[in-house]
Amino acid sequence: MKKMPIILVVLCAVLAVTAATLAVTPKPQRPGRTETITGKVSEVNVDAQTVVVIWKNAGMTLDTASARLKGYKTMNDIKVGDKIMVKYAMREDRAYAKIITKRKSVTKTR
Repeated sequence: MKKMPIILVVLCAVLAVTAATLAVTPKPQRPGRTETITGKVSEVNVDAQTVVVIWKNAGMTLDTASARLKGYKTMNDIKVGDKIMVKYAMREDRAYAKIITKRKSVTKTR
């Protein structure tokens, strides 16, 4: 009878750790599946053909070699601070941009 509370405490601890681990672990994306993100540009590297977008408080580096641009004529037109929407696909642990669309900046007025 004295072992029952100990067993219950251990069982609760195991369940809590398991639940926390499952909640933090992101789902792996299927290769080739297209996803969309919207964020601000924090870095543009024309030579390496990459752009870094701040999304959900983290930076995501996207390969732009084969990306189609909407609202921009060339990669040189993309500036740090621009708000963009990117459709991308993951391949070989890398994000490849398919379409980069310039978004209008929304300014709040009173």
